[in-house]
Amino acid sequence: IRRPPRSTPKPSSAASDVYKRQVIEDPENLQLKNLGIIFHKLVEQISMLNTNSFSITSDHILSTQIKRISTKLDIQLNNDEKEKLLSAIKATLSDDKGLWILKNRDYAHSEKKLNYLCTETNYFKSSIIDRTFVYKKQRWIIDYKFSAPAKDESITSFINEQLNRHAKQLEHYIDLFEKIERKNPRAALYFPLIARFAEYDKFAPVKTLKIK
Repeated sequence: IRRPPRSTPKPSSAASDVYKRQVIEDPENLQLKNLGIIFHKLVEQISMLNTNSFSITSDHILSTQIKRISTKLDIQLNNDEKEKLLSAIKATLSDDKGLWILKNRDYAHSEKKLNYLCTETNYFKSSIIDRTFVYKKQRWIIDYKFSAPAKDESITSFINEQLNRHAKQLEHYIDLFEKIERKNPRAALYFPLIARFAEYDKFAPVKTLKIK
């Protein structure tokens, strides 16, 4: 999920930051982002576990966690929204690439904060990476997008549009990692609502990753 750069001297809670960014948005868009935030918190917890364990896919366990997180963030959910979150989590945990992203491995981080000097303002700012890890000596950057194609839109068209829309964001993340390490960073979007993974490549927008 895309976040505007934040000033490093004044960190604040996730719920507070979200509220400040969304007060001027329409209620439907606001609630969709809130669902994305709850999803982030839940998969962050799951990523610390052994994702091969079938117990974490229990509807009861996941529903309990969704309720706990939404209550802590003071986000009200109706039954349809709870079901959408539960469906997204289960789809991710049933997807090979979803499990690959969440695997508890070395150099893996959720909500990774990277500071940088903004050349336009000459102030230090920070960006938050949804999920990042090293796989086969390459740095992977994953950005979750809690969105799905419209009823009359193909998945291919939707994914291409999303990659184009978020290209600058992903290039920014790649640039940040290139400045601090030499691990040939690669970036991708992951759509939990449809369990689809799309790697960003300015020369070949949609690529398939073989998971071993």
